[in-house]
This record gives sequence, C-alpha cells and structure tokens, in this order.
Amino acid sequence: MKSRLQIVAASATAAAALTVGLSACGGSNSNSSDNADAANLVKNAATASTNLTTTHFVLTADGKIPSLSVNKLEGDLQNKPAVLGSGSVDATVGEAQNGQWVFVDGHMYSNLLTGKYVDYGPGTAIYNVNNLFDANKGIPGVLNNMTNLHEQGSEMISGQDAQKISGTVPASYASNLSGMTIGQGKDKNAPVPITVWIQKTGDHELVQVQSAPVDNSTLQLTFSDWGKPVTATKPAVSNPPALPGGTELQKK
Repeated sequence: MKSRLQIVAASATAAAALTVGLSACGGSNSNSSDNADAANLVKNAATASTNLTTTHFVLTADGKIPSLSVNKLEGDLQNKPAVLGSGSVDATVGEAQNGQWVFVDGHMYSNLLTGKYVDYGPGTAIYNVNNLFDANKGIPGVLNNMTNLHEQGSEMISGQDAQKISGTVPASYASNLSGMTIGQGKDKNAPVPITVWIQKTGDHELVQVQSAPVDNSTLQLTFSDWGKPVTATKPAVSNPPALPGGTELQKK
C-alpha cells in the first residue's frame, strides 16, 4: 500500500507535467496566432498596394546590384489612372552624379549626366518606376508571394506605427524590385529573405520593404504621403549622351 508521502509526490509530478504541457500548447497557439496576424497584414497590404493611387517613395541601394545603377531615387509617384511622377536621383557613373527625373507617358526623362533632360525610354537604365506597383512585377506581386511569415515587433517608420514582418519571396519577385534579370540556370523560385513594415492601423499601407537581391547588398524602399495629388510635365529633351559601357548607366 502506498504511503501518503508517495501519493503526494506522484500528484505533484503529474501537476508539473500538466503545467509544462499547457505552457507548450500555449506557446504554439501564440506562434500560430502571430503568424496568422502577419498573414492577414501582408494580405491587406497587398490589396492596398494594388489599389494605390499616389505615394512618395525613397529607394536606396547599397552594394553592387546588377541592372541597378542608382544609389538613391526619390520622388512622388502616381500609379493610377496612369503612371507618372518626378523627383531626384543619385548615381555613380564614373563619379558621383545627381539630377532630376520625370516619368510621363511611359517615358523616363532625366538630366542626371549632362544637366539637360534626356529621354531614357521606359527608364530601365535608371529605374523602371512604371513597374513599381505593377500587379505582377511590383510590390503587389512581392506581397502576394511572401511565405514563412514571422512578426518581428513594431517600429516607427516615417512617422507610421508599423508592424515588422520577415519572410521569403521567390527570387523572380525579389529581382523585379531591383530590375535584375535572373541568370540562365538560376532558380527563379529560390527563396530570398525579405522584410516588410506595414501600417498597424488604417489602410495597412506598405511603409517599407527591404531585401538583399544579391549577396552583400541591400535594397530598401520607403513609402509615405499616400493619396496626395501628383503632377508631372514632359521636359524639353536633348540628344542622349554617350554612356560608358553602352546604353545602360554603369554603377561603379
């Protein structure tokens, strides 16, 4: 027959095991809840970016990113009903250069190299703002294809209380943000780490996105001033300058 001491010890052991079990379940539920919240926020941000009309944006690039010549591109952009905008650009083409850009009627104009505006066509030599909010090639495509989502706390970005969420996105979508072309033989579906910051309240606009298109590089886009009127006028243009390496700006 068991002693009273043995019974008490067995009861204590069972209670401790139950407590550990409940704690483990609670942690799992908490993680699942966080991931579900992250998924909902990203989904809402994808919808907001698809419906976006105008925004102010700042693009910064660190490291050598293929097909991306600029160090910084900033401006006001209208996405709907037609893409247009204007702003400033900094690049290194042999030496540091800075100038202005205007995008209207499907053409990028910039006075980056000569002080006179040149027609750069769709703008891929500088940055293709036309694709920035394209449903497949731009921000909506990135957000709609993010997986492995994890909440990373909240931060104040450009005066916005934003939820930070990390995840991965197929290389083809990450490359679209930088204008890169996935090389032959490369896996277009390879997961690329990406982090987004999304408004915690309101329309859940995307406030910031950061990725590393290639090793030792960082591409960051920050957004603000959604819905403010944006205008752009085609400037007087001159003949294009001779560019080192051909028709593309070369980032040294």
